[in-house]
Amino acid sequence: MKTLRDNCTELGAKILTHTPAKKLLCDRRGNISGVVAESKEGEFTIAAKCIIIATGGYGNNREMLKKYLPNYHDTITYDGPPSNTGDGITWPSKSAQQRPAWARPTFMALSSSPNRIPTP
Repeated sequence: MKTLRDNCTELGAKILTHTPAKKLLCDRRGNISGVVAESKEGEFTIAAKCIIIATGGYGNNREMLKKYLPNYHDTITYDGPPSNTGDGITWPSKSAQQRPAWARPTFMALSSSPNRIPTP
């Protein structure tokens, strides 16, 4: 992450930490044109030509697991970061009429108890 941060800063990017994006903004043609974000000081808008969405998965969100994993069962446990709640996957679809192809669910690490991994 340090290398990524250093390279972005060198290229003039401003990195905001502890500043979650709340929704994407779209122009008249439906292109993403910015975000509404929130910091300790409150909510604000950032206009941008390019948005990089780099969020975690949804391994800690049982509702999304049930929806997207056909072999999900209640004995599956998640051993990843507790922050992987799927919010970065769902909020783009709240801003646009349809969820873009890039916002589809991704694979995450799951384990099954007792020592059993469901097979498709």
